[in-house]
Amino acid sequence: MGQLLQLIPRHVFDHLVDSHAWQGAKPRKFTYWSHLGAMLFGQWSGRKSLRDLVFSVNQQVRKCYIWALPR
Repeated sequence: MGQLLQLIPRHVFDHLVDSHAWQGAKPRKFTYWSHLGAMLFGQWSGRKSLRDLVFSVNQQVRKCYIWALPR
């Protein structure tokens, strides 16, 4: 997962977030990068629902450190 996320240039992603993101309050728990990582994990692992994705991420939480790394 980390190797696949490395294919996305972080500075390009941050620029896109800054130019297109909702201008309201900052996200409480997930950063935009973490959200992208979770959604890609759900797609690549074939999850059927958000509940299934949450359950799977909670099972793999120790391996998800790459999503939470600071910029």
